[in-house]
Amino acid sequence: KSSNDGVPVEFEERPHESTSSVVLDAHVIQSDLSGLLNSPRQRSALDFDVPLLRLKVISFCDETTLGISWSHTLGDAIAFFRFTHAFSQFYQGLHLVYPPPTFEKPVFPEPLECTIEELRP
Repeated sequence: KSSNDGVPVEFEERPHESTSSVVLDAHVIQSDLSGLLNSPRQRSALDFDVPLLRLKVISFCDETTLGISWSHTLGDAIAFFRFTHAFSQFYQGLHLVYPPPTFEKPVFPEPLECTIEELRP
């Protein structure tokens, strides 16, 4: 179900805790980062009321983290990477490296009659 509802964003402050208490090292793969995501909610493939994108901002004493919950419906890993990269560039006031997405439908010319005849079985 599509809607015009905003993206749910959760904010949490942990002023007496450092990021290292959650993110154990600089590796991309961590054992458990669930504390950086939105409050857990039961999800199933048929749960159409769950937002496709959810964000959680956590302010620690030393850094701020952004947790992103992204439905595969929005795109694959490359799309997610480009989204997070563009989000980071926008936040830092930098110019986008990747072109902005376009939702225009491509228009292809009609094939020539000779091409149609050539490709017919």
